[in-house]
Amino acid sequence: MSSDHPEHPQGPIARVPPDVLLEIFDACRIVNDVTFDDVPSSLGPENRVIVRAGPPAVAAVCQSWHNLAIHTPTLWTDVHIKFRTYSDNLSSAAALLRVILSRSAELPLSISMRSHCNKYIVTDAAKALVDVLIEHCARWTRLDVFVSETIFHLLLPARGRLAQLRSVRSIFRFKMLARLDWTPLRDLFSDCPALTDVEHWGPQIDFPWEQLERLSLKGRPSPAALERTTRARALYLTEQTIERSSHGLLRPESLIRVERPLLHKLTVARGHRLRCFRAPNLAECHVIKDTLDPEDLAIVTHYVRGEGVKLTTLSISVGSALSVELSELFAHCDALQHLQLRLLAKDQSGEGLDENTVAFNDALSSLVVRHDRRAYLPALRRLGIMMIWVTCSEEVASLYDIVRSRALAPDIVAPCLETLVLRIRFGLQHPTSFPDEINNIKERLQSCRLEGKPAVDIDHDDSVELRRLWCEEWTMV
Repeated sequence: MSSDHPEHPQGPIARVPPDVLLEIFDACRIVNDVTFDDVPSSLGPENRVIVRAGPPAVAAVCQSWHNLAIHTPTLWTDVHIKFRTYSDNLSSAAALLRVILSRSAELPLSISMRSHCNKYIVTDAAKALVDVLIEHCARWTRLDVFVSETIFHLLLPARGRLAQLRSVRSIFRFKMLARLDWTPLRDLFSDCPALTDVEHWGPQIDFPWEQLERLSLKGRPSPAALERTTRARALYLTEQTIERSSHGLLRPESLIRVERPLLHKLTVARGHRLRCFRAPNLAECHVIKDTLDPEDLAIVTHYVRGEGVKLTTLSISVGSALSVELSELFAHCDALQHLQLRLLAKDQSGEGLDENTVAFNDALSSLVVRHDRRAYLPALRRLGIMMIWVTCSEEVASLYDIVRSRALAPDIVAPCLETLVLRIRFGLQHPTSFPDEINNIKERLQSCRLEGKPAVDIDHDDSVELRRLWCEEWTMV
């Protein structure tokens, strides 16, 4: 018997094959939800705890898409929680979290938690939400927490139950104000047999140091702990983390010395700390703080030459007046393919215009390929330059020579650059509008290219966070 209602033809949305749909869902699911840019500054309906996972928007297109999404566990394994000021919906958020975790079946979980403020979050109510997470802590493989100390303390019941945890990122957003007992938390991650990747910025915590392959620390662990990181392939150490005491930080006897044959990437605050590591296989080196003294830059050069390391990536920030010392460093970096160079003006008062022009161009001139001398950095392919306190376009003149000379040089001498990233912070005395000046520099650089190389990315940025953001791009593993 035929139906009295005519059959509706299947629309294009319903005809998308399930395997294609799952690829779309996977591409749209929330895997990185760590920004606070959407947090309002005043109270309102958005000041609530937020729990997110899965592909929230695309799965709502139609009922069939929704059904497929909620019955695919792999789409629900990345869980993100944001505690906001005056969070008043914690009970409903806990219910939503249970639904999300049930959809993930028994698959490994990646957990991200953020707290917007150190105050006003009711700890007892927040505990109910965190307790739901801890019920599944045996499935955690990645934990990323950027929270206050009160929220962090709620993780204590997970101690000894993190058998699958491979990666930890714990950063304290606020000052330690609650005066909670930190002692029990020191061992929170000490018994994690799968843990190999740690980034921790905060109070001292014990980790299974011997098994870590990547370690990023902002703090002061004991030298004994650092000496146990024998399997480390990447180290990021930005404070007084490798001195035996707080006195005589620059004296050789105050530095530990460790053998690290597996170390591939090393980031330190200052060049003298390179001397703490004997790492014959080191390929990437990043020195974060400004190097303004010739002796400090000479220490970096001596380390590269003396240890015989073959660096392929280098990030360093130097005063533009150190052109001779910079050339000496480059003379020992024949394998370098990726350079990030941050140059500071010799005179930032605005009165030494001629001095700055000469200093900037002298510092960059060592990267120019010339017929009358040996080419420095003959393997260089990717170049990033940050110039601080530029006051006129003449101060970047050597950049045109760099691009042109490397485009025309035979490959046996130096390959053509593939990318050139230029960031300029203009000085207060700069008279020209930023967009016009940037466009002029970009046009001149592009006119020096050969067959479309290098790809040029140029911009200005006056943000106080410029150096930090630039460093993160190059130093994170």
